[in-house]
Amino acid sequence: MKESFWDRVAPDYDAEIFNTLKSDRNGRLGDRVKHLAQGSQLACDFGCGVGRFLSLLHSCCDSLVATDFSAASLEIAKKQLGSVELKGTRFLKRDLTKLGRKFCSANFGLLINVLIMPKAEHRDAILKNVRTNLNKGAKLIVVTPSLESVMYTYSRLLEWNLREGKSRRSAENEVNREAATEFDSIAGGIVRIHDTPTKHYLAEELELHLQKHKFKVLERTKVEYEWTEDFEEAPQWLKGPYPWDWLIVAEKV
Repeated sequence: MKESFWDRVAPDYDAEIFNTLKSDRNGRLGDRVKHLAQGSQLACDFGCGVGRFLSLLHSCCDSLVATDFSAASLEIAKKQLGSVELKGTRFLKRDLTKLGRKFCSANFGLLINVLIMPKAEHRDAILKNVRTNLNKGAKLIVVTPSLESVMYTYSRLLEWNLREGKSRRSAENEVNREAATEFDSIAGGIVRIHDTPTKHYLAEELELHLQKHKFKVLERTKVEYEWTEDFEEAPQWLKGPYPWDWLIVAEKV
């Protein structure tokens, strides 16, 4: 994806880009960041966007490095911080899909919905860059879209159609038509979000991907969000289980 896209989106980032931290209905992600980053000398937010996690990280760490592909996003992130936070943060414009030189030695890292490019070589490059800039033993929190959650959402949409009195054949056909417009690749886990091809992961697939790049997986859990994130007018009966992203805690080995 071109930098110009993110520069254009940056002023309306909150309206355009899903806010994982704010939408986490159980507050699990924020809790894990606080617990794992606490006391770190240096943390790095790899792909920080407009800086949604920077204040939280500052409450836990001595200093920060914040990287992003978009210069416009970095400028907005700077404006979000107070003077003390700003002083303790180094902002770097980096395209993590391209292998580059080491720019920090972090004790803790965040990689929140960054491993979502449709090209596998870009995702590999991102993890190589992240590994290069983390110290041995550093903890890394990774959040990605869940492919299981997509399939589960289709099953609830099918249930919704059946509750409205449609025949099973009609209900299944409607869901299949919608899935056909959203899936670019079932084998690759590429699903369109707002018409943008986005990598979604099976849980075990994500763990294997991290292990391939010499990260030890310590924990796997869900970041759940409300149905209103998937359906504009979700019916009142539509409750849990809720849709989710995957949250992985890994360690550089």
